[in-house]
Formats: sequence, structure tokens, C-alpha cells
Amino acid sequence: IQTYTPDHAIISYVIDNDYQSLYRTQTLERRNFRFPPFSRLIKLTFKHRDIDKVNGGAEWFTDQLRKYFGNNLLGPEFPTIARIRNLYQKELIIKIVKGRSVVESKQKIAAVLNDFKQETSYKSVRVDIDVDPY
Repeated sequence: IQTYTPDHAIISYVIDNDYQSLYRTQTLERRNFRFPPFSRLIKLTFKHRDIDKVNGGAEWFTDQLRKYFGNNLLGPEFPTIARIRNLYQKELIIKIVKGRSVVESKQKIAAVLNDFKQETSYKSVRVDIDVDPY
């Protein structure tokens, strides 16, 4: 295993063949931070040639969704590779926690997307949606 952090706990578990401890710690961490399998994820990727349109569109969309999802939004942030084929990208991850209706959540996202496309200054920004992006 090649790593910059050989002292990391996960590397130690793997080296020691201690998969039960690895499972326990990862499950606890995922439960505490509401990551799968304790939630569902939806990743929205905003794309446009103009970086200002991407920034503005992503912020507008996030502000609208925050009213419904609260702190269960991560981003919007630039991914590691922020520009592909002359299109700037920004990503937003939505966590749908257990107990929240998936159908209702999808309807809310669709309604915000519809409003977003009606917004004259952002209608040219492309939005890609990836459900459970893992």
C-alpha cells in the first residue's frame, strides 16, 4: 500500500487484518456524519463556460434547497478538476437522511430545478443529477 499517511487508523486495520474494527469505526463515523448507508446522496453538478454563471447558479440553487434540506447540504464546491472541456463545474451534495421521504425530496429538487431553468440569468447553466454517486 502506497500512502502519504501510513499511520492512519484505516491503514493500520488493513495491515493488521483487523476488518471487524475497521467495520465498526467506519460504521460509527458514517452514522455520525449521516453518510450511506444511513442516508441517500444526490450530487448536482453545475456546468457552464462562464465561471461567474456557475458560481451564481450554484449559490442560487443551494439557497433554495437550504430552505427544505437545512444543513444536509454539502457545498457548492469546485471539484478537484474544476474545468473539463472548457466547462467550469461546481458540485452540491444533498444528504437525504433516513426518515425523510425520498419522493418528497425528489419533488422539491425538481421544483427548484424548474424554477432555476425559468430564471433568465441561469437558464444556460447545465445541471447534471447523480443519485447515489458511489
